Amino acid sequence: MFTDTRDKCKHPIVSGTAIIGGIILALFVLATVFFTFWGIIAMILGYNKLSLGITAILGILLAVIIYSSTKKAS
Repeated sequence: MFTDTRDKCKHPIVSGTAIIGGIILALFVLATVFFTFWGIIAMILGYNKLSLGITAILGILLAVIIYSSTKKAS
């Protein structure tokens, strides 16, 4: 039983996916918090079309950052 748990912990795929999953989860939480915060600011200021364009650009940037971070982790 002890050897089985050790083998699972040493397995590179399991640890790699766990690390990548944690990074993606953390970035996803940060992104949602950031976008809701930006949405509130945009609603207060009244920049509807501008905020949509900026959030689209930031969304693309975040996707690139998430993709590059997962490549670095793996």
